Amino acid sequence: MKIKKLIWALAVVLGITACTSEMPVENKDRVGLSVMLSVGRNETKAVGGDVNPYFEEVQVSRYHVAIFEGDKRIAHGEYGLGLSQGLQVVDGTEGISIKYKAHFEDIPEGSVSVYVIANYPSDWNFDDVKWGSFAGYQKESVITELFKAEELVKVGYKTFPVTSTTTQLELSLVQLTAGIDLLLKQAGEVDPVEDPDKSEYVFLDASEEKVYDITNEQEVEENIGFEIIKSTISRFLEIRSPEYRRASELITDGDWNKNGKDWFGKNDDKVYEKLQPENGVLYFRAYVKDGSKFNDYVTDFKIVAYGRDVDCDVKVPVTGLLTGETSLSGLNKESDIAIFSKEGPENTKYKALTMSSFNTRFYTYEPKNDLILNVEVGTGTNKNVYRKKFRQYGYKIYRGRWINEPKDHSAYDWKGGEGKFPVDAWLEVSKGGRVIDEGSKTPIRTETGNGELTNVKTYSLTIPGSTITKGHVYQVIGKYNSSVSGDIEWQVADWTTNHTINIGFGR
Repeated sequence: MKIKKLIWALAVVLGITACTSEMPVENKDRVGLSVMLSVGRNETKAVGGDVNPYFEEVQVSRYHVAIFEGDKRIAHGEYGLGLSQGLQVVDGTEGISIKYKAHFEDIPEGSVSVYVIANYPSDWNFDDVKWGSFAGYQKESVITELFKAEELVKVGYKTFPVTSTTTQLELSLVQLTAGIDLLLKQAGEVDPVEDPDKSEYVFLDASEEKVYDITNEQEVEENIGFEIIKSTISRFLEIRSPEYRRASELITDGDWNKNGKDWFGKNDDKVYEKLQPENGVLYFRAYVKDGSKFNDYVTDFKIVAYGRDVDCDVKVPVTGLLTGETSLSGLNKESDIAIFSKEGPENTKYKALTMSSFNTRFYTYEPKNDLILNVEVGTGTNKNVYRKKFRQYGYKIYRGRWINEPKDHSAYDWKGGEGKFPVDAWLEVSKGGRVIDEGSKTPIRTETGNGELTNVKTYSLTIPGSTITKGHVYQVIGKYNSSVSGDIEWQVADWTTNHTINIGFGR
């Protein structure tokens, strides 16, 4: 996770049709309106300036919107991936500013309350009778065994007046979790040194990535290279088949052009001619001779180039002050879904987390227990991991059955020849492709190296659970100056209020 980014509040802009039979019996005028939800509207200040949420933290896979008149639910809808009503994204919004929408008809004038919950467990059934009242929502809790940034639960609640002119309602969502960034900095000494030349490239699964044709000849030349295509073609030119007209026959029959005749009288074994592209498709012509009467021929090849964009974790070795095993106990994995802080059933499900990485964000629901951080510190080699996006290139080659110098390529019977040509020739060009997004200059995480740490010391920190509030991100900074005292000075900063929480620390 990128440690300079945070989530503080999520607002949501909603506009789809939701059907319900839950309507009050009073004879009131009714209106159609949209519940509007917007993401990242509120700016927050962090140590060092503005911060934005991680892209993953604003992701919504499903959301539920309920409208109440008093305590009774009068309308509701579910929207999301795999549901009959999919995610309703507002046109023109994306990234951390993405907006969602939902639309309702026959909403009575007067006072109504809107409750929204996003990324709730997929097995929740909002048609169950317990969800029929607002009190039912206030009693429910959610348990998360493993916090994932893209699956964090978000809730929102607000009461609105509705009149005959009301067409839109807006409310904000808040993250039920608090985020904790664990940082370790070396003071008064040389910063850890990275060695980019020894970087490891780990490409993430691209099976679901969009594959698209590359029709720009210059892009093909720069990122694949015609020499590579020629080299691939040359491995598949032992044809020895009567389907291919021999070059000597073409000369005899007068079907070959002057350039071909001139070349055939020279000593080159193979010559490739790049033909004029047609409709974004590249063509090569191969002239081959090796002295065998069955192996002098002319044939054309069709090259279809294509690309895909793939995320890549670039792991850069770094030597300096490093952390070994780190544990954070007291994380709370259960929360009521009430919007109001500290209300609802008591949360009693706590867990300890042991990890081998620092410079990482962790999540917890509001804890009533203290958080205890223990970290080993020493010198050694770790890997800083940076997330980048590469554009990878590939190509497919098709060969024509024969050639008689037609003026276009329509006369060829192109055959894929699966057994003769690579069906999916993804190239490792420039370590996997061309970088199209450098990503953040900050590591998304730091992985422990294989070597042993030296000069190891263990430090601990207690963070009072009562100071942790949902929707906030806390930056836990340990400053280490071994040349002075060998101690770590701990500081915990709440990014959403831009102040430091005083806590105890020690070794």
